[in-house]
Amino acid sequence: MSIQELEAALKATRQKIARQESMLGRSIQSIDPTLYEKEQELEEIHCLICEGTFPENVMLPIVKACPHCGNIDKEQTVYLSKEQDNDD
Repeated sequence: MSIQELEAALKATRQKIARQESMLGRSIQSIDPTLYEKEQELEEIHCLICEGTFPENVMLPIVKACPHCGNIDKEQTVYLSKEQDNDD
């Protein structure tokens, strides 16, 4: 196989995977319709490499890399705490 054929096959495979992830996400949402609400409660992830922040996903696609810089090293990320109102 030529490189162009391999690249085309890889692109097709990635598209199939994306469709399958989308179908799985819709299936999960139909089982628990509150997932989108739960996702709002999730913590923000802070990338220590680029200083960017992004939300943690409860549904697919699961964030595997920083969307800002592509960092995949989980040791170079931290969860940000949400401030809580203390009306004591």
